[in-house]
Amino acid sequence: ISETTRSLMKKLRVREVTVSSPFGKEYPIGNKISALGVATDAPVTIFLDSDILCMRKPDETIFFTEGFKAKPADLNTFSNKVANWQTIYSRFELELPPYRVLSTVSNQAMLPYFNAGVICVKSGQKFSSSWLKIAKRIDDAKDINKKRPWLEQNSLPVTVQSLNFETEVLSDSYNYPAHLKRID
Repeated sequence: ISETTRSLMKKLRVREVTVSSPFGKEYPIGNKISALGVATDAPVTIFLDSDILCMRKPDETIFFTEGFKAKPADLNTFSNKVANWQTIYSRFELELPPYRVLSTVSNQAMLPYFNAGVICVKSGQKFSSSWLKIAKRIDDAKDINKKRPWLEQNSLPVTVQSLNFETEVLSDSYNYPAHLKRID
């Protein structure tokens, strides 16, 4: 972290905590799961990827949830086959979610599949612990294909379902796909 960034973080009273990926150096973005589990007194835990660019003050409703908030994935990168998702959900004795979300770039209806760059949850430590257990079981499963590089994303909706958390879908303004769409 640059000194400029560190100075700003200090000014904003951001607590610095080192986390690592529970999947080792082979899957560094697994650190999202660890980061969401950092202890806090806040009733809602919000994870933000380091590449999030803040263009304006967020709508304050982002800071409140009784369950889970995230933006759907830009594209259905994991699987558009219901059978693949059924394999995962049934491994945890869960039903497929009854609703669909729209991918934010391709506008494709899909089973819940979220971008893991902005995540808001009630009880971050509880959510993180469950997310890690589910991600590890999916990662170890021989009958589930294309797990990586989307392990944190394909385990995320299963975790939400397993905890029976209500889902609120965020718009792409919270994690705009600038690599796929022009910024106005």
